[in-house]
Amino acid sequence: MSEKESLHANFDDFDISIYNLIFLGNTIETTIKSFASIINKVPDAQERAIWVATCSIVIIQTVSFLEEFDKQLVSNNEELNNAIALLKRALKPATKQIREWKELTQFRNAVLAHNLRDKKEEISVFDRGLDSYDIPKTGGDFSVLANCVSMIRKTFESPFMGRLKAMQDFLDRRGRNSFASRFASGEAVASTVDRLANEINANILELKLSVGAI
Repeated sequence: MSEKESLHANFDDFDISIYNLIFLGNTIETTIKSFASIINKVPDAQERAIWVATCSIVIIQTVSFLEEFDKQLVSNNEELNNAIALLKRALKPATKQIREWKELTQFRNAVLAHNLRDKKEEISVFDRGLDSYDIPKTGGDFSVLANCVSMIRKTFESPFMGRLKAMQDFLDRRGRNSFASRFASGEAVASTVDRLANEINANILELKLSVGAI
């Protein structure tokens, strides 16, 4: 990608931040609505699995949403920065409500992003229990969260629609880099899985023979 095709060569940091914020907000809202649309329409085991996946991605993206809002959503233009600060102040009830879940970031880090261990103490998250974390847990919790995110998104989306459209148009014109899928057909999937299973079975047989288990 040439420099002139780069986002940072064509847009300032605020443009990129507002685009990221709206993208994350839309994704959080859509993910929660999508889960709500399948309630009681799939078997219970599948619904529980989709619920866990929904909660997981929404918590990850909510932490990112707050980090974007807190740390990146600023401008070098004094007048614009003052306007941003006023909007953030107006939105404080929504951000405060989200922050009442005190362990969103800790849960994201220890349970969702890393290997189920508290990085500071190197203990398993199951020692304290997943339910002990102060995070959204119920449909009601996630409904409140989605509405808070929606209020923030809409408040910033409306006055900066022109900036958002300009970036979207730029991205659409530029196109997107795409890495080809490794397994593009059912046959490729089946042959790969069979090969892996055969290799592993051969390794296990060799191991058993080496220790006299057979």
